Amino acid sequence: YAMSPCCLEWGGDLGPGNPVWAQVATMGRLDEYLASRKRGEFYPMTALALAAAFSPNPGRPPLLVDMPYVVVDGRVVPNGPALARWEAAEPIGQIASRRAALAGLRGLAIDYGARDQFAHIPEGARSFSRELAIHGIPHHLELYDGDHRDRVRERLGTRVLPFFAAVLASHPTPPQT
Repeated sequence: YAMSPCCLEWGGDLGPGNPVWAQVATMGRLDEYLASRKRGEFYPMTALALAAAFSPNPGRPPLLVDMPYVVVDGRVVPNGPALARWEAAEPIGQIASRRAALAGLRGLAIDYGARDQFAHIPEGARSFSRELAIHGIPHHLELYDGDHRDRVRERLGTRVLPFFAAVLASHPTPPQT
């Protein structure tokens, strides 16, 4: 069960239109990222964490990552090799190659808020659901009235836990020997 899942595909506020890419292009030290986090900025540290996961580069100290976008002549442009690594890692692009595993899941559900603050989440959830459907993978997509943080406790109790209870009850685990 994915609640308001991040990073199913790149675009929206993760794309080159986000001013964070120009900001992180000037940040070369971890303390600069930590300072941005202390100022309440979400995206710089998120960009660094995603780069660590999707485009690590041990030969590029001190941060040891490649960013998917760079600034050239004052414009944010794709960093081809790094962006290709991010795109290869995005879950939506892996559905076809992992079809059998996904089809074998006991259940798959995704929800997202109608007013999510992160533009890529509604777009990504809908695109992911369409791609799952194209590949005949059963799943449930639910739009709820709220934003990224709304009614999490309520949804856990009324949606997520009942989903798992139903899925696990309908497919009991064999006894361990």
